[in-house]
Amino acid sequence: ARAMLVPALKKAGETRLTAVVTATGLSATNAAEKYGFATAATDPAELFADPGTDCVFIATRHDSHAALTLAALEAGKHVFVEKPLALTHDEIDAIDAAARASGTVLAVGFNRRFAPMMIKAREALAQAGGPFSLHYRINAGHIPGDSWVHGAEGGGRIAGEGCHFVDALTYLTGSAPVSVEAVNPGGIADSVQALIRFADGSAATVLYTPRGDSSLPKEHIEGFASGVAIQLEDFRALHITRGGKTETTKAAGQDKGQNGVVAAFLDAARKGSAPPIGLDELIAVSRITLDMAGIRRS
Repeated sequence: ARAMLVPALKKAGETRLTAVVTATGLSATNAAEKYGFATAATDPAELFADPGTDCVFIATRHDSHAALTLAALEAGKHVFVEKPLALTHDEIDAIDAAARASGTVLAVGFNRRFAPMMIKAREALAQAGGPFSLHYRINAGHIPGDSWVHGAEGGGRIAGEGCHFVDALTYLTGSAPVSVEAVNPGGIADSVQALIRFADGSAATVLYTPRGDSSLPKEHIEGFASGVAIQLEDFRALHITRGGKTETTKAAGQDKGQNGVVAAFLDAARKGSAPPIGLDELIAVSRITLDMAGIRRS
């Protein structure tokens, strides 16, 4: 929230920050004073009941995302929730129904599809036409076993972070994910190799591992279409190869689309237009991610 969301709000021209809610009064007061929120509170219900608040940003630990999203939607608020949207299929069912009934904008912090290099990569693939063959490798790095991410609050790294990569692949194909087969190499819970199939016949593999070397860039994407290949290196360099020639674009800094997704959400909320990512896509990505993490319907 501090490192990404508040700066993105400021950059998008959002100047009316009504309230900040945290678990303790002291941290809420400190955040309000530092970032310019009008009020501070510890009870989310106060915020949901406030007629002067039209958009709610949820950046809590993962196990509370679904309940807070539901409460905000039912209160008629536009909602931006950090990933993951939910940790169970039942929660996804409830959010799906509430979002359709609310008439408000629901967005999830799937920022990678808003990265300039990702947009350019999709354009190159789309010009060639699908179906596509894709590979996404994530050199995720080690997180200690006692971290909250691994426990009930986090739901595990695959459920908590894997949705980013499923969504990015969905964006590149322009097609909904329909099935996934996944294994945990060596039985390591926060490592996965998966094959995802898409409605248009595209297929993608995901390799998410904590076991690599930190000197290797975190994210690498390869995509292949008829006569075109793309390679995206950690959102710092994009290579597009076609006709025997490679065009390379390099960025001065890494841009994973964090500002873009917030700006798109606010624009949709202000105009009452379609959400930046369609609800059907949000739901499909969230379901496939849970399946990839081994969280099936009960």
